[in-house]
Amino acid sequence: MPHTRLESSEEKSTNLNDCHSVPKRAYKESTPVVTDSGLKSSRRMNIISPKWRFRVISVLILMISLALAREPLAQFFFRQGAQAKTEWRLEEAAGHFERALFLKGDFVEARVERGICHQLRGDFLSSQRVLNELSQETIRDTALRARLLNAVGVNRFNANEPDAAIEAHRHSVDLARQLGDRRLEGRGLIDLSRVLYHSKGQADAALELLQQALLIGHETGDELIEADALRNTGVVYWWLKGELDRPLDEYYEPALKIYRRRNDLRSAAITLTNIGHIHVGKGDYLEFLKYQNEALEIKRRVGDLAGLSDSYSALGHLYWGLENYKRASEYFEKGLEVSRRIGYRLTQNDVETQLAKVYRGLGEFDRAIDLLKELPDRERHTPSLAKYRIAYLAECYLLKGEPQLALQHIERALKFEESDPRFKIGALIFQGQIYAELSVWQKASESLARAVEIFQTLDGTYWDGEVLYHVAEAGLAERQGKRALSLHHLLEAAEIESHVLSSDENRFLRGQKRQLYDRLFTLLLEPAPNGDNTSAATPRTEDVKAFHLVEQLRYRAFRNFVAQIKDRKPDLPTAKPKEAQAVVRIERLSAGLRERESPGLREQLRQAYSDYEDLVLQSEMEQKQYRLVREARPAELASVQKALNAETALVEYVFAGDKVFALVITRSTLRSATLPVSTPNLSAKVKLLRSMIFNGRSSSGTSDSDWQPVAEDLRRVLIEPLEQAGALKGVRRLGLVPSGFLHDLPFAALARSEEERARFLIEDYSIFYTPSATYLTSERFLNRLTDAAASRSGEMISFGRDESDEPELPPLQFAAEEARAVASIFGGEVRTGERASETELKQQSQRFKFIHLATHAVSETQMPLLSRLKLQGTREDDGALSVREILELGLKAELVTLGACRTGQSFSSSGGEAKELDRIGLIEAFLHAGAENVLASLLPINDRSTTEFMKAFYQNLRSQSKADALAATQRAMLRGELSYIENNQPLQLTHPRYWAPFILVGDYR
Repeated sequence: MPHTRLESSEEKSTNLNDCHSVPKRAYKESTPVVTDSGLKSSRRMNIISPKWRFRVISVLILMISLALAREPLAQFFFRQGAQAKTEWRLEEAAGHFERALFLKGDFVEARVERGICHQLRGDFLSSQRVLNELSQETIRDTALRARLLNAVGVNRFNANEPDAAIEAHRHSVDLARQLGDRRLEGRGLIDLSRVLYHSKGQADAALELLQQALLIGHETGDELIEADALRNTGVVYWWLKGELDRPLDEYYEPALKIYRRRNDLRSAAITLTNIGHIHVGKGDYLEFLKYQNEALEIKRRVGDLAGLSDSYSALGHLYWGLENYKRASEYFEKGLEVSRRIGYRLTQNDVETQLAKVYRGLGEFDRAIDLLKELPDRERHTPSLAKYRIAYLAECYLLKGEPQLALQHIERALKFEESDPRFKIGALIFQGQIYAELSVWQKASESLARAVEIFQTLDGTYWDGEVLYHVAEAGLAERQGKRALSLHHLLEAAEIESHVLSSDENRFLRGQKRQLYDRLFTLLLEPAPNGDNTSAATPRTEDVKAFHLVEQLRYRAFRNFVAQIKDRKPDLPTAKPKEAQAVVRIERLSAGLRERESPGLREQLRQAYSDYEDLVLQSEMEQKQYRLVREARPAELASVQKALNAETALVEYVFAGDKVFALVITRSTLRSATLPVSTPNLSAKVKLLRSMIFNGRSSSGTSDSDWQPVAEDLRRVLIEPLEQAGALKGVRRLGLVPSGFLHDLPFAALARSEEERARFLIEDYSIFYTPSATYLTSERFLNRLTDAAASRSGEMISFGRDESDEPELPPLQFAAEEARAVASIFGGEVRTGERASETELKQQSQRFKFIHLATHAVSETQMPLLSRLKLQGTREDDGALSVREILELGLKAELVTLGACRTGQSFSSSGGEAKELDRIGLIEAFLHAGAENVLASLLPINDRSTTEFMKAFYQNLRSQSKADALAATQRAMLRGELSYIENNQPLQLTHPRYWAPFILVGDYR
C-alpha cells in the first residue's frame, strides 16, 4: 500500500484568523492568507518557502527547455525513424516518427515517412489515413510533395484504383522533372509502369517507362532504382509475354543480387517470390517452395503484411495448380483474411477470383459464379483482369450446362478494347465451342476463323492457340458427325502440342490439353460402327497410332521429369556447334513466318524446334541422372515386339475421359480393347481393394475375405476381357504398363472364384510392371547390362535400420535381421545401426549388383521430389535420402529392393489428377539413377512377415528370373508354405496383405 501523509488533530483545528496559533511546520506548508493584522502580516503570509520556489523555478526552466528543445528532439526522433526504416525495422520506425510528430505537430516530412512506413508494412488502410489527408494540404516543399504523391499513387494502386494511381504517379513524375530530381523521377516511372502493366495490361508502355528508369539508375548510380526496374521488367515478360527463362536470367537474378548487397530486404523477398513463380511455370514445385519459404521468412522478419498476403496467395496458386483444392482454399483464405485487414484490394480481388476457380475445380459452379459476380469493381478499374473474370464466368456457366449464359459472358469479355491477342484467340475459340454446343455451326466456324486471323498476325510461335483451334475444330466436326475430320484435327493438335514445352502456362489450355487426349484416344480406340476391335489378324491402323501416341506421352513424361530435376538453358555463345546452328535455323524460319504465313515454313519451324530440343536433351543426358530418359526414346512397335519372348505380353492401360482402354502387345500382335468399366468406378474399386487388403480384421491372417468380391470384380473388368478375346493366349508372363491410379493397384491380388477358393492372378501369370513399352527394347538391355556388369565389384550390399528419429515412424524390430539374412544368401556386405547411413549408401552403392534397403520410407503426395528413405544421419548427410539425392547415385545395380512401406507409390509430377502419366516416386528415382529393376511395396507391410518374404525371394532369385522369383515367393505364401512363430503359434502368411503389396518394376529377365 502506498505511503499516505496523515494530518494531526491540531492542524485540522487551526484557526486561520490567528496566525500565531499555527505551528511552524504547518505555517511553512500552508497557503498564505491575508488577515486583519495589517500589511506587514500580509507580506509575511505571501512569502513562498525556498523549497517551493525551487520547484516552481525548475518546472518553468524545464518547460522553457522543452519548448526550446522540441525542434531538436523531433529531428532526433525523425533521424532514428529514418535509420530504423533503412534497416527494415518498420514498426520501430513508425514509432519514432510518431514521437517526432508528438513533439512537432506540423512536422510534414515525419507524417509522410510514417505513412510510407505503414505502406512498406503493407498496412494500406493506415497508410491511406495518413497520406490521403496530407495530400489535400498545401505543401510548399516540391520534392516532398512529389514523394507524397508517389506514395499516394502506390496506395491507390493497391486499393485497386488504377486511374487515381496513374494520376498521382504522373503528377509526381512531373514535379520531379521540374526539380531536376532524377532519382525521384526514376522511382515514379517504376511505380507508374507497375499500374500500367498490372492493372491496364499495357505491357509495351510499361516496358518503355522501365527502360527510362533503368537508364536513370545507371546515370545516377542508384542501384536500387536499377534493381526495381529490372524486377518489374521481369514481371512484364513473365506475366504478360509468357516467357520464363528471360525474366529469371536477365532480370530477377541481377535484381536479387543488388537487393541483397544493399540490404533491401522487402524487395529481395518480392523477387524471391517472383523467382518461385518462374519455377512453378517450369513445373519445379520444390524450387518454388525453396524460394517461397525464404521469402516468407524475410516478410515475417520485416513485418510485411502485404507480402505475407501475396505469399499465401502464391501457395494457394501452387496447390490449385496441383488440383489439391482443399489446401489451396486454406491458403487463399489466409491471404484473404490478411488482405481484407490491411485494405489490400489488389490481392483481395485476386484471391477471391482464385477461390472461385477452386470452387469450379470442385464442381461447385454456383459458388464459383456467386463469388465471381461479387467483383464488379474489377471490371470498372482493371479491365485487363476483368476480361479473365468474365471468361471464367463463361466457363462456369458452360460447365453448369447453361451455354446461353456462357455465350453472353464470353461475348462481353471479347468487347474489351485491349491489345491482348492471346486472350482474344482463346476467347474466340471458346466462343466457337459454345456455338458448336448450341449447334450453331456457321457462327462456330466464323469464331474459329477469326481466331486464325489473329493468330496469323503473331510471330508464329504461339503454339497453344493453334492447339486450341484444332481442338475446337475437332469438336465442331465431331458434332456434325464427321469422325475422320475430327480425328485429323486432333492428331494435328497432338503433333503441335508435343512440341509445346510450357503449354500449362496458357490460361485456357490446362483443361483443353486433357480434353484433347481424351477425345483422341476415344476416337482411336473405341470400336468404329460395325467394326471389330480385337479379332483382326493384323494391327488396326488406329491401334498403332494409339500405341505410338501413348509411348510418346510416356517419353514426354520422362522428359518433363528431367525438367523438374534441373532447369537448364543452354548458353548459346558457348553451345555446341550443332545447337548454335539449330538456333540460327529457328530464328531464320521465325523471321520468314513473320513476313508471310506459309504451311511449309510452319512445318519446317516445327521440325526445327523438335531437332533443337533433341540436341539439348542429348547434352543434358550426358549427366548420370538422365540415363533413363536417354534410353526411353519412344520405340517403334517392331522394336518392342522384338524384345518380348513368346510367353510374355504387355498390357498398356489408357484412360480417355470416363473410358478405359487396354493395348495388348505380344511378339506378333497388337490389339486394343474397350474395358467394361468407367474411370470413376475403377478408381473407387482400386481404393476399396487397397483399403480392404490392408485393414483386414483377422489376427491369424487367414479368415477374413471381405476383399474377395472387389478383387474378383477388378479382374473381371481389367483382365478377363483380354483373355476372352484371345489376346493373352499362350501367355504366362504379364507385363503391366499402368496409368494413373492403376499404379497403386496390387494386380497380383486380383482373383476369380474357383470351386471353394479364390484363384489369384499371380497363380496364372508372373507379373511385372514397367514404366513404358519402350523400356523393354532390346538395345537398352544389351548395352546397359554389358556396361554395368563390367564395372561392378560386389554381389550384394544390404542396409538395415531399426531406429527411427521421427515420432510418427515407430522403430522397426526386424529390419537389421532382414538385412543380415538376405546378405548371407549372396555372401554380401551388411550395414546396420549407425553404419546404415545415407553417406555409406552414397559411397558404396555404385559397386553392387543387388542393393537391399530395409528401413522406413516417407512418401510425399503433393511434393513427390521430397519422398525419401530414412537412413542413419551423419555430418555429411541428414539421413533422409530424397528422390533428388537418389538421382545422383549413378547406380549399376541389376536390382534395388526397398523393404519399406509404400515405397511403390508414385504421384503425378504435374500435380494433376490421377489419370496423368508423369509419375514420380522412389521407384522412378532409382530407375533414373541407373537401377535395372526395383522391388517395392504398394501398401504398408508387416515388419516380421517381410523378413520371411525377402529371404524366400532371394533364395528363388538364385535360380530364376526376377519376375518368376517374385511370383514363386507370392505363390508359396498364399499356399501357406511360409510362416513364422508368434505367441508360440505358427502364423500363416496366406492373406494378400502379406504378399500382394510387393511389385517388381523393370523387366522380366
